Amino acid sequence: MKKVRGLLVALLALVLALGLMACGGDDKGGKDGAPDPTKVKGEKVTAEQWAAAFDMSEVTNVTVKAGMKVTQDGNRRGMETVAKFDGDKTQLSITSENNGQTETMNAYVSQEGNVTYGYAFDPQEQVWKRSPIEDNEYTLQAILGEMGDLEEGYTRVTYDEDKKAYVYSETEEGFDENNQPITYTMNTTIKIADGKLAVAEVSESDGKSVWEMYFQMYNYGTTSVTLPQATDVGGEGEGNGEGEGEGEGENEGSTRVTQEQWEYAFSEQALANVTVSADITENGQSSTETMLIALDAGCLQVTNGGQILILAKVGEKYYMIADGVASDIGQTMYEQSVGQVMSGFTDFATHFNEFTYDEAQGAYVCYNTTIKFRNGKVVSIAMENIGTQEGPKTTTVATFSAYGSTFVTLPDIQEPTVPDTGDKEEGDKGEVVPDPEPDLPNVDTEYPEKK
Repeated sequence: MKKVRGLLVALLALVLALGLMACGGDDKGGKDGAPDPTKVKGEKVTAEQWAAAFDMSEVTNVTVKAGMKVTQDGNRRGMETVAKFDGDKTQLSITSENNGQTETMNAYVSQEGNVTYGYAFDPQEQVWKRSPIEDNEYTLQAILGEMGDLEEGYTRVTYDEDKKAYVYSETEEGFDENNQPITYTMNTTIKIADGKLAVAEVSESDGKSVWEMYFQMYNYGTTSVTLPQATDVGGEGEGNGEGEGEGEGENEGSTRVTQEQWEYAFSEQALANVTVSADITENGQSSTETMLIALDAGCLQVTNGGQILILAKVGEKYYMIADGVASDIGQTMYEQSVGQVMSGFTDFATHFNEFTYDEAQGAYVCYNTTIKFRNGKVVSIAMENIGTQEGPKTTTVATFSAYGSTFVTLPDIQEPTVPDTGDKEEGDKGEVVPDPEPDLPNVDTEYPEKK
């Protein structure tokens, strides 16, 4: 699986480019005040103390710094979130990085009774605006959930007296995209201070690319959040275009949608078969990423810079395919990978009330984001200057087409050749014949009939 991990940069790029929370931003983020993780001194703990440090069920007041960065072929991309949790109030500072250029967006979330509100800064009007949202994706548990099985890793780690941290290293032999032997390394560092989780860092490398994921928790019990003065927008019947116009969502060429139509248009069911082409322009440099979504046939293909990554469900097996080399990644990894990609689109489903219909454009607009529909289907999403008004000028236009007629052709599968270890029986020529795999269908010819 790791031999094609580098191609996931294509997925990361598209998800970052279409990040929904970029709909508005404030250029007055300031520093997060996080302690230097290298100077945090972790303590040696028992298994019970380890479990208690990871138990966040009673924690309501803390600051979390979490991020992921990918370095490949000299290019560095990533995203970092600093989230301050203070009871029912959350302050977010989200920074995206692309080759040394960074952009930061700030937002707030509050819970008032049964209603959750999202706060976004309007850079044009220079005011904060508040609107109800259906889902809060930036809860403490949601962010910590990305740490995976670190909570259960006590039996694998070793306490390092010099580093004052628990460490774990793993080396794995595999193959690159050209079937050449390659060594993967993974290093994990965890620090528990004053009985509380303080630092968790995981890095992986194949000698060409580096993946880094990190979490830092501090200011337990002292984190405070002050919500900004904001103007309420997106209330019932206000600025969302619902109930206006003749034959809304029904006439040929209709560009309006109801809230129900909006939510369905961004559902995985509606986007189960479609082609998405994203044109990204940054500082005059353009690139294109194409995604063939054929989830009704169990396939999803991403093309970026000549590299092709395919996720495919075939029978009871789940594959990740690159350059004709298939890796059986299992159902969990397949569903997580598909879900991560699709969330770049489906996350829009709960933000209908934050958009206003613009008659002149025939589109729904939220600050720097413009979405167009045609007969109840998404046809384009355009975003400009994601984050602050400073930094590189970035424009992303995603175009949706070929609804119901998108196909993914699975290549002939090649299994990597295992190097000769010298342990051969008489008559053995050193060739290793892989276990037979089920024939992967050609989706062009064996595609299920559309309904």
